[in-house]
Amino acid sequence: RQAGLGLWSSGRLVTIPYRKAPDFVDRAVAVHGVVVAAKTVRLGDGGRIGFLNFHADYKRYLSVVIREADFHRFGSDPAGRYRGKDLTVTGRIRDRRGRLQIQVTDPSQILISE
Repeated sequence: RQAGLGLWSSGRLVTIPYRKAPDFVDRAVAVHGVVVAAKTVRLGDGGRIGFLNFHADYKRYLSVVIREADFHRFGSDPAGRYRGKDLTVTGRIRDRRGRLQIQVTDPSQILISE
């Protein structure tokens, strides 16, 4: 990541609006959008997962996922940190049971627009 290699390299990734995510499944991209809803959910196994949603209909549109194991890198409340922010998120778009997601493991994958 720090070396700017792979999916963290600049200039090699296409930047897309979140609505275009279905056209880029299984590809590493930079996705742009405003987080309109963000929440942390408790899982059945007692763990937690954070979701950053670019659209109120999170079942049909791309979500950014932060797993509890990575929370320490993002601060105590990752969902609250990014709620309402204009973001560009770098990662691979995955289809998880019909829902499009990008999992982030490090804040360097998220750029907040000023």
